[in-house]
Amino acid sequence: MIKLIAMKTFTIDDIRNEYRRLDLVTGVDTSEIPVALSTRFRRKLGLCRFRRNALGRYIPVEIVIGKQVLDASAEVFYDTIRHEYAHAAVTLLDGRNHGHDEAWKKMCHYVGCRPSGTVKAGSLEGALPKSEPRYIVRCERCGRENKYYRKGKVVDSLIKGRSLYRCSCGGKLSLVKK
Repeated sequence: MIKLIAMKTFTIDDIRNEYRRLDLVTGVDTSEIPVALSTRFRRKLGLCRFRRNALGRYIPVEIVIGKQVLDASAEVFYDTIRHEYAHAAVTLLDGRNHGHDEAWKKMCHYVGCRPSGTVKAGSLEGALPKSEPRYIVRCERCGRENKYYRKGKVVDSLIKGRSLYRCSCGGKLSLVKK
């Protein structure tokens, strides 16, 4: 007999509950930082946004989690939300934006997530949607291709017929796929 195991779909309340638990563990108060979900993330799972206050200290102003993380495995879910929590917590402690430096890595170990700035695509097991890039831009000189999932400045300038941007080799860019 084969047993079917249903995966749990996580909610934003699960994120907030985990952040409250981590606040008790670390002694940091992240309760004032809003947590939002994004449907726009295609190549990343989360983001911690910062701003500088009048004293020049960095303050986390929002944690954004990709909506696809809610349907991912428990390992991917908890690793992602703890990763973003570590960014917020280490910044709240000293007012500096640490990126993925040693202080941030120590906080990752403390809260229980991998201290890695990027996630290998094979380890996500379906966490990211398999989407095709909407635009492909190719250098006419060296042949290098760049994939774009949204229309940004480079793609927009090529669609409008203006070549405002060049490849790093100096070659002209052209839009291959639209």
